[in-house]
Amino acid sequence: MDSEIELKLLVDSDADKLLENRFVPELDVRYQHKSDHLFNSYFDTQEQLLRQHGMGLRVRGRNGQYEQTIKTKNGSVGGLHQRLEYNADIPKNQVDLSLFPEEVWRDDLSPDTLNGNLVELFSTHFQRHEYLLHLSDKTDVELVYDNGLIETEKYQCDISEIELELKSGSTRKLFELARSLREVVPFRLGFKSKAQRGYELFLGTQNHDSEASLALENKNMAVAEALKLILSDCLHRMQFNELNYTENHRVKDLVQFSSALADLHRCLQLFSTCFEENQMAGLLNKVMQVREDWLWVEEAAAIKELLSKKGLYRKKLAKHTKVVDLLRAKLDAILVANKPQDLLKHKSYVLMQLELLEFLVCTERLSLVDVEEDAIGKFAKRIYKKELASVQALFFSEPIESIDAFLKRKQKLLTCVQVHHFLDDVVGQKGRDNMEIWLDLWDGIEELYILWMLEQKLIDSDEEAVREVLSWSVEKQRALLKVINLSVNSANKMEV
Repeated sequence: MDSEIELKLLVDSDADKLLENRFVPELDVRYQHKSDHLFNSYFDTQEQLLRQHGMGLRVRGRNGQYEQTIKTKNGSVGGLHQRLEYNADIPKNQVDLSLFPEEVWRDDLSPDTLNGNLVELFSTHFQRHEYLLHLSDKTDVELVYDNGLIETEKYQCDISEIELELKSGSTRKLFELARSLREVVPFRLGFKSKAQRGYELFLGTQNHDSEASLALENKNMAVAEALKLILSDCLHRMQFNELNYTENHRVKDLVQFSSALADLHRCLQLFSTCFEENQMAGLLNKVMQVREDWLWVEEAAAIKELLSKKGLYRKKLAKHTKVVDLLRAKLDAILVANKPQDLLKHKSYVLMQLELLEFLVCTERLSLVDVEEDAIGKFAKRIYKKELASVQALFFSEPIESIDAFLKRKQKLLTCVQVHHFLDDVVGQKGRDNMEIWLDLWDGIEELYILWMLEQKLIDSDEEAVREVLSWSVEKQRALLKVINLSVNSANKMEV
């Protein structure tokens, strides 16, 4: 049995030249290099019993020799994969489950269950360029570049990826190597294995994992442990929506991506004061810089909501095709100007993900400072009280009568709502009750912002139909402002 720790990196098809001619020579380390053509067959039952148990079964052919491997799911965080794998040599491309040790199997899954039911679902064929790098501190990393195809009877898709696998030594060295590699070879982090992609191809669907659902159910969980769970959830949501956007180019995926990035930024802000500054300061700065690159998505999200078939005002706007066409053109212009495809490949974004992964994987101990409680439940109650007091001071210190005045407070209210997203499950019923009216207020201000954005996009037009919708949007804002003020007055009567 081997334990596998690796980073998967998605690259363009010319990566082999950059590796051979620039990256590896410039490392100035000892290494061994070889290149082979690999053939892999992936087996499962028609019902995909192995996959349902988080397992994968493969036979690899290389230079006339065959090896069967079964992998069991141990963990994957944002592109860093940790799995247990069992290998056995076999004479031909035919599985022999009896060669695997008994510890592989579970009570509900055994060789007897699988024998006679295994079929080849898909195969991979690729050229592998393999470098075993001997780094300092007795760290060995295997760098492989694979270029080829995944195939089923009906479909095929390309493979072009680099894997960095830690063979021995320091995990931090693995991340140092990845950062050095990004200076030479552009890449994005990948979180799907060849096997997962093969299953999707076999099924004829892009069967992505569902979005992570954060649940901090244990009020006694240590603050540091809760922090890592929240950060992992944010990273998963970012990568899930990044992948969806690169494949489908839907604005809603960009909106969800930006929301996850904003949550990540807010989480680090919220918790950074709890721990020694040097443990999180660098990561927070990198996230903040990347976040600045995506602030434009808020405007795109508002226009997307106006155009949505399920949007609040779609019936009204559908009667005015010129307005709809104008909004679509404005949305297209925003996307062209900001180039989200390029931003998702940008070095600053990739390096931020690597630093976040390194923080999650390599930080064994976070040292609390100036915090009396170490349980997330007690921490949540204190943070809720602080955040609620902050927004009350913001909204109650003086009368707020204009739309602009409410919109200027929108960002601060968002930080309070984000705290609710992180800590709702562990704060207790009283904290949730106190937050409820502010969540309603947030919904109202979000709607107000969308109507205000509609006004901004139409204000320069002289067409009669557009001016009609413009007047309507202004009246809707005024009516909504009255409702929001009622919510503020109700909130003012509540105790923190």
